[in-house]
Amino acid sequence: MVDRKNNSIPLKTIFAVDGIVVSTLVLLFVAWQLRHLLELLLVSGFLAMILAPGVDIFMKTGIKRLTASLLVSLMVFLLFIGLFFLFASPLYDAGIKLTTQLPHLINQLKSPKGPLSKIAFHGALSGSLQTTITKAVPSIASAVEGASSTIFSVIGVVLSGLVGIITIAIVTFLMLLQGPALLEAVASLVPQSSLERVRAIAKDASISVFGFVVGNLATSIVAASVIYTTLRLLGVPFALLLSIWVALVDLIPLVGGLLAGIPIVGVALAHSITAAVVVFVVFIVYQEIENHLLSPIIMRKTVNLSPLLVIVSVIGGSELDGVVGALLAIPVAGVLQVVVMDIIKTKKQQETLVNSKDVEPNKSFIDDNSGSVQIKNLGE
Repeated sequence: MVDRKNNSIPLKTIFAVDGIVVSTLVLLFVAWQLRHLLELLLVSGFLAMILAPGVDIFMKTGIKRLTASLLVSLMVFLLFIGLFFLFASPLYDAGIKLTTQLPHLINQLKSPKGPLSKIAFHGALSGSLQTTITKAVPSIASAVEGASSTIFSVIGVVLSGLVGIITIAIVTFLMLLQGPALLEAVASLVPQSSLERVRAIAKDASISVFGFVVGNLATSIVAASVIYTTLRLLGVPFALLLSIWVALVDLIPLVGGLLAGIPIVGVALAHSITAAVVVFVVFIVYQEIENHLLSPIIMRKTVNLSPLLVIVSVIGGSELDGVVGALLAIPVAGVLQVVVMDIIKTKKQQETLVNSKDVEPNKSFIDDNSGSVQIKNLGE
């Protein structure tokens, strides 16, 4: 007969497992409730890791960390202000030009000899649709004048976005200023026997994040080059300026190129309908190539992630948290890969140690607290 008493699970074990499960669920619930705070910290930490080398360069010249952090933050602020004024003027001019040419463009759409009729769009603009478009043109001005509530809503969204940006900027600055102190505080909590291993993981993780930045810059440069060439061939004004815009927005994985294309297609439309159609097609085709071919290949070289993992992580990140999730997906996946690979490496080392003990009983294995295993003869 089977001894059920010996096969029963102790109550202590049951309570321990239940406690672990409940604690995990509570932590997940708290993390979900604080997801916006965690998102802010992740974005700020990511930016701080990018800007930290600049702080280190200034400190090598003898400047204190506070001054170096202020200088780097000021340079980034001036860069964004310069980019804003650089783009504001041509976009404003293109918007005014598009508004004044809108009736003429609609006449081209309706005309059998218009440019779009050559690419089979004229058939869709017939009957009541033409009448609707024609009636919509005069109502645009009155709609804008009566949209005071919409304007207030837009202002609220803009102000909320500005508050978020300012908050991220402040947290990033504090991380740059107090980063080494925070790292030392965390290191003091790690057991001495595991300290070197944790530092090695942190170093590999920072290399992975830096690789993501390099790879992302590479894809942005390629995107800017493609759009610049296209705009120059079509004769669209501000080609260089618009390609810089593409390079900046394309830093957002998965959807950056499409977001960058919205104002550029508008500028091209102010130039001609043909240019707008060609630019639109180029953006769509290039975005597909970048997302499914170019970006995975480059990230495979810079972050050491497989193309499949790159695509899956970006899609998963965008599903979880939109644009921010897509931006953080690849560096987070790179850091997780570093941690998992270290766990696998440590497990293999332990298995090798056990097997070697079985084969060579006259030797002992010791850990010198640096993660490396040394073999010494028992007679030494």
